[in-house]
Amino acid sequence: MWRAIQPIVELLGAEFHGRPSLRQVYAPIASDKPEPGLSGERFAPGKTYFSVRLVELRLATAGRYLTEFLPMCACVLSFQQAGGRRTIPFVAGVDMIRGLVGPDAPPDAAKRIAFSNLAVAENVPTPGHDVTMYLSLCRFNDSSLLRGFLELAVKAATAVGEPVAGAVTKGASDFAGGLMNIFKMDGVETRFGRLDGKAVVSSGYRLLAGSSDAALDPQELVLQDGQLIRRTAGRDATIDDVDYLVVAFEHRSTLVDDTFSLIEAMPFHAHWIDASDKVVRSKGDIEAADAEMIELRAAVLHSIQLT
Repeated sequence: MWRAIQPIVELLGAEFHGRPSLRQVYAPIASDKPEPGLSGERFAPGKTYFSVRLVELRLATAGRYLTEFLPMCACVLSFQQAGGRRTIPFVAGVDMIRGLVGPDAPPDAAKRIAFSNLAVAENVPTPGHDVTMYLSLCRFNDSSLLRGFLELAVKAATAVGEPVAGAVTKGASDFAGGLMNIFKMDGVETRFGRLDGKAVVSSGYRLLAGSSDAALDPQELVLQDGQLIRRTAGRDATIDDVDYLVVAFEHRSTLVDDTFSLIEAMPFHAHWIDASDKVVRSKGDIEAADAEMIELRAAVLHSIQLT
C-alpha cells in the first residue's frame, strides 16, 4: 500500500538536475512588522490550521525567461490524513511567471515577482505526522514539446489539488511520475530545490535561494512590505544577483471569524442552509429539519478539514 501511494515529494526529491556548485540557503526570515499568524506560533497537531503561500520570487536574469528558458516553480506538500496520504501540489508555470515578468525585462537584469495571496494550501488541519515539502525553481530550454509538457503539469496539479483525500491518491501518484519524467528530460536546470521532511513546525517566512556566485546571510535579511531586503552597515538594499523564493507559513487556531466566511466555504455548510430553510418553511415545526441536522452533525464529525 505504501509503495502505491508513495508521496510525490519523495519521488521528486530523489533525483533532480541541479548545479554541482550550487550554494543553497533555506532559512527563516524576519519581518519588519509583527503579523498575527506569522510570528513564530507553533503548529499543534489536531488543534491548529496551516496555510502555505508564495510571497515573492526574484529572478536574477529575468529577461532570459522570456526568450531562452521556460520557467516552472513547484511546491508540493504531502502528509498523512484520515488514514491516507494526502498530496497538495502547486505549479506556477510558464504563462504565469512570464506574464509577471512582463515583456520588456532586460536579459541580464533582475526582476522581482510579487505574488498576491498565491496560496499553495489554505487552512489545512495540522496533521499528527510531519508534513513533507518539495520546493523548487527549474528552467528548461525553450521548445514546443517542453512547453506542452509544462502546460499539462500545471493542469494536472490543479486537478489533483483537491481536498478529498481518498479520491486523489492515484491522481497524485500519476502527477508525481509525470513531473519526474519532465525533470529528467534534457535541458532542465534546477535553480534551487529543497526537500524538507518537517516543513510545518512554526509560522513565519522562509527563504529558499540558490547561487553559485553569492552567499546570503539570513541574519542580514528582513522582509519589508513583502520584499526581501539586505541590511548591512545601516543600509537597505534589494538582492539582485540571486534567484530566490520567499514562502509564508501561516498559523490559524480557529476557522470561526467575525463573518463566518471560512466556515461557509466548507462542504457541510450546505446541510446547515437546508436545515435552516426547512425551519423557516415549516412555520415553527423544527422536526422537519431533524434529518438535515443529523446529516450536518455527521458531516462535521467526519470532516477532515476541521481540527
